[in-house]
Amino acid sequence: MTTAIGVCTIAVEVLQYFKILELLGLGSSSLARTVIGTTFSWEDLVAYRLGI
Repeated sequence: MTTAIGVCTIAVEVLQYFKILELLGLGSSSLARTVIGTTFSWEDLVAYRLGI
């Protein structure tokens, strides 16, 4: 279970890195921006790793 959560959180960060919302045309959707997030951060990946 922990591995699955880790993979999902890292996948979200990778999607943010590639600006998936803009690629899909969802940049103006507040729901999509809330679910996926808008900015990539290396610090988030470190925090996820420490938390897992």
